[in-house]
Amino acid sequence: MLIEVIIYIILLATALPVGAYLAKLCDDELVKDRRYFRLMSYTFLILALIFLIFYDNSSIILSLIYMVLLFEVMIYQSRKIKDKKNKR
Repeated sequence: MLIEVIIYIILLATALPVGAYLAKLCDDELVKDRRYFRLMSYTFLILALIFLIFYDNSSIILSLIYMVLLFEVMIYQSRKIKDKKNKR
């Protein structure tokens, strides 16, 4: 049980560098479509809660939470990109 939780935490921690890398690759889309990323993040969070309550399938929940973290990192990076472009 403890090893399983550690593996889940390690897998979820990989969302942070992957999100930062994706934000670097698609910086133009991030700035203009940030609201869609926020909408997808909320949608995946609600779906994760629904699967947690009704189905208790850890692989689906882990995937959805991974996507939430990924989108949140991308949204955070888009704010940095927007601030850099405004300073120029």
